[in-house]
Amino acid sequence: MGIPPPRSDNPALLEPSDLGAIRQSPFDVAIDLRHDGDTRHLLDAVQARYRVGYASRHSTLQLDVELPELEKSARRRGKQGISNRARLSLLVEAAIQSIQVPAARTDRPTLAAKRRQARQTIAIAPSARSPIKMWRTDRWIALCHRLIAADFAIVLVGDAGDRETCDAIAHGLPAASVVNRAGEMTLPEVTAAISDSALFIGLDTGLAHIASSTGSAALVLFSGHADPQVWAPDGPDVGILRNDVPCAPCHATRMEQCLFDHRCMDLPLDFVWEAASARLGQSGSGQRRLAS
Repeated sequence: MGIPPPRSDNPALLEPSDLGAIRQSPFDVAIDLRHDGDTRHLLDAVQARYRVGYASRHSTLQLDVELPELEKSARRRGKQGISNRARLSLLVEAAIQSIQVPAARTDRPTLAAKRRQARQTIAIAPSARSPIKMWRTDRWIALCHRLIAADFAIVLVGDAGDRETCDAIAHGLPAASVVNRAGEMTLPEVTAAISDSALFIGLDTGLAHIASSTGSAALVLFSGHADPQVWAPDGPDVGILRNDVPCAPCHATRMEQCLFDHRCMDLPLDFVWEAASARLGQSGSGQRRLAS
């Protein structure tokens, strides 16, 4: 349920009394979508199990899920502001993960222990909502073939919206070596599948951040949509692969907005394969770039 609009152009003029019946109803989650802190006091007037919002120096209200003030840090570095859509996506992903995903298991097998298993699994998340972030399907298939030849099994992960892309990849692979779980698992189950894999390979999406939060070895193919120095997953064993193009970050979301033939995601198969091989052989975060 949304809070009614203020009686003026200044949202700070909203008072708890303006919330009406909302104040009387209990909610699971109350989210303040404003990046500034001038409406934060309203969260305190709502009965909610979890209070979610962006960090603010001007509010003393303790939030259950608090996102960093990324937009100001980006502006200080001369970057463009973060879109409302990006803010909302991050906020919802953080809220869901905080509420539903169990704490990381302390008994998770180490990467070295997984190498001793007769058959290892690679978790691959090949789809993204924005086509600007996508890598070519034929290259995903070719990469999976190389991983299978190296005696790895493939599990494709994602939600129902990723099923079509995952189906296309699965159909190009030996049925005995690939499982397509896109759209079939809850978020905790996806997290467990990623955590139990020797390596996660994916795009700049929420699943990459989940992989990094579990401590899993991860490779993230980063497009020119956003600056990886601001948006890359922060984990102990995360590698970022990107094409260092001068037009990035563009913040474009549709292919027709790209004027340079999607060069940012023209990552050669060998480039990704070599990075995956190195990641399976050793840990350590870092970025690998292709010259534009």
